[in-house]
Amino acid sequence: MASTNQELASALRMFSRFFDLIHQPLAVINERGEYVYYNQESADLDGYSIERAMGKHMLDVYPGMKETQSTMLSSLKKGVEYIGHYQIYYNARGQAVDYQHTTAPLYASDGGMVGVIEIGRNMSGVRRLQEQVVELNQLLYADHHEKHHAIITENPEMLSNIAKAKRLAASNIPVTIVGETGTGKELFSRLIHQCSKRANKPFIALNCGALPPTLIE
Repeated sequence: MASTNQELASALRMFSRFFDLIHQPLAVINERGEYVYYNQESADLDGYSIERAMGKHMLDVYPGMKETQSTMLSSLKKGVEYIGHYQIYYNARGQAVDYQHTTAPLYASDGGMVGVIEIGRNMSGVRRLQEQVVELNQLLYADHHEKHHAIITENPEMLSNIAKAKRLAASNIPVTIVGETGTGKELFSRLIHQCSKRANKPFIALNCGALPPTLIE
């Protein structure tokens, strides 16, 4: 046991400088589940100090965590690897952390397990960006809908045409819209699409006048 502990300590001395340069949350526990390496990125993410974590059992550092919730302790107990594992947890500041990590057991030269290493990535920023993209898409769609599907008119004939277009939208039939250039044929097409059962599908506007005759043939 002493020799295996020495192997782990020797490996940490050898790679600790490299670990420090990775700039990703990285931690190592020994066979007792105690932190023997815990870098600054891990401390910043978790809201703990390195001094508080080093030498402590994981469950002492995270009193609200259950053993079954920890991939490091699970890897230590079962010898399994977790690759690209995703989870959400709350750090010491009460902040939700979207975390993706890879966890693997460490073995000594005699084949005995000496600990577990885990390297992770804070995905919280990525998640916020995804949410912002969704929000922007919704805003753009709403703006597009307002600009291109709302036909503003007080003309009785146009109001009648709008009502007809909405009724036609409820039917699954081809619709031909005839009119001079600039009279709003595309607006009516968009209106019919938006009022149809395919409103959540893409709308493709194609200017047939720009197509060469040979392509149509």
